[in-house]
Amino acid sequence: VRCVQETDNGQCKLQCPEDQVNDNGLCRYQCKLIPTQVARQIDGKWICVNACVNPEVLFEGRCQQKCPVGTVDDHFVCNPRCTKPEEVEENGKCITQCSVELVNNDGKCTSTCDAGEVKNRGKCATQCDSDLFKNKDECVDVCSGENPLHNDRECVPKCLSPRLTEGNRCVDKCSEGMVQEGDQCKKSCDDTYTDVLGVKTVSYTHLT
Repeated sequence: VRCVQETDNGQCKLQCPEDQVNDNGLCRYQCKLIPTQVARQIDGKWICVNACVNPEVLFEGRCQQKCPVGTVDDHFVCNPRCTKPEEVEENGKCITQCSVELVNNDGKCTSTCDAGEVKNRGKCATQCDSDLFKNKDECVDVCSGENPLHNDRECVPKCLSPRLTEGNRCVDKCSEGMVQEGDQCKKSCDDTYTDVLGVKTVSYTHLT
């Protein structure tokens, strides 16, 4: 619809329906006369302009205050998900990496991973990297806290039989220079202590 109703100083004052845009003198649902322009609401009316104003976002050719549900703010454009493969979605926006307390879960920053996955260097994965240890649902450099022992690549509170505890590791047998005492591997000492009681001498070897 071309404006023909009202003039002001020789210029047409276009009165488009509420759901349509003043596209440089034409009422349309989208800006088309100049393809690079977008629709922005000014004083309750949609007008075609060169760009949205920060912090507005662009959705389906129109400037909005925020992206609708089901879309993400992809650098001021509302898309179904982040278009750059190296970026992730956090709180409805595309960023380079998740906050410290969150993890990249298939392109979205979440506090937990899906069942069967672990937090591996900021991302959800099915297993830890070969130089890390699994501690519950996350991968760590060193086992500590409630699970201080290294059982192969997993952190555990105690070594289960028939494995033995040697330092902070679970092992199948004690290392050279260590002796087994119960379920523990302890360092063997060659020191001999002598108690002299009259003419009787008692010698023994102790473990540490």
